[in-house]
Amino acid sequence: MLSFAVAVPFDRALPGSIAIADAIDPHPLTVAPNLRLTEVTALMSRTWSENGLLCSLDDPKAERRRSSCALVVDGETLIGIFTERDIVRLTAEGQDFQALRVADVMTSPVISMPREALRDIFAVLFFFRRYRIRHLPIVGDRDELVGLITPSRIRQVLRPANLLKMLRVADVMSPEVVQAPPDAPVVQLARMMAAARVSCVVIVEPDREGGSVPVGIVTERDIAQFQVLQIDLTCTPAQLVMS
Repeated sequence: MLSFAVAVPFDRALPGSIAIADAIDPHPLTVAPNLRLTEVTALMSRTWSENGLLCSLDDPKAERRRSSCALVVDGETLIGIFTERDIVRLTAEGQDFQALRVADVMTSPVISMPREALRDIFAVLFFFRRYRIRHLPIVGDRDELVGLITPSRIRQVLRPANLLKMLRVADVMSPEVVQAPPDAPVVQLARMMAAARVSCVVIVEPDREGGSVPVGIVTERDIAQFQVLQIDLTCTPAQLVMS
């Protein structure tokens, strides 16, 4: 596990800034290293409450509590991480999820931050950008797992007014949109996501002016769900499963 403490200078403070501790999810999804990948993917696709308990499927807020990663622990020690992006990568490679255990494909060592180094939201954002990650585990004095910070968790606790003062649209938009036609097989979309390191592919159709118009979208989370449902992604076109 790679733990870092950083001091990040900033030239302005946010009015009414949040308490960074509020952005920590104290009950992230954790799994044992010998768990089969099919089981890990299924757990990530389920919904969980704030106290780490399994949610009812009819909970209207459940969608926001699905796990975009699983933290692999040995006892109390964090030894790896497995994310939705890994699911996309393995799908693109044609890997057999039933034949793998999470320890075979997890990312290790894990970039994490000591709890005592967690002083403000800017240090976390710095980590996200520098290391191109979307999950930052927080560890204690004995390298035990304390919790997890993600961009979605930050958005839940950050006031909209603060967010508007921090960012411009140009700072967060993706200028190059990965596109595919409606008849493209889903496995091809997974390969495109993995190659471009993006979280979605926009499905487009040609318009009368020779351009293209968006008609749907397929995301990393969709790919994870398709794996759980055991859909044959090599012959399923995007138009049948896109949002």
